Amino acid sequence: MDMIIAELHEKSRDIYTRAHHVLLSSIKLEGKDALPVLTAKDEEAIARLTTDKAIIAEAHAVRIDALSLKLKVLENQFQYPTIAGMHRRLWRACQSTAMAMEAEARLLRKAQGESQMYCSLMDESRAHHREAEAHLDLADESEQKLLK
Repeated sequence: MDMIIAELHEKSRDIYTRAHHVLLSSIKLEGKDALPVLTAKDEEAIARLTTDKAIIAEAHAVRIDALSLKLKVLENQFQYPTIAGMHRRLWRACQSTAMAMEAEARLLRKAQGESQMYCSLMDESRAHHREAEAHLDLADESEQKLLK
């Protein structure tokens, strides 16, 4: 059982990192240089995502992988040693989805302006971000209860 939880933890970190890269790539493609200081590995990953097509493909893959992760975490929720651990994995899955959707929306805005589809994607991204925040709050509350 611990092996499953460890695998889910690693997958959540990988998906989150990929989502971060796809979002930063879309920002870079917009021509904005406000990127944070990155490691060489991060810069290498972003360098591979230099076209709209590559970013969209990776954003879609991240969304699918994040949904799969969320379902696997929920399938194994009773295997987690703490509720906080489970909610932190769910936080990463939701946050990854939000970042991937924002990346897609940014590319759409670049191509079509602030269209209805852009607004819809950003609204959905914000909804996933709010869900992520709720999971983070639940994780923090759970940890506080353990400390009492």
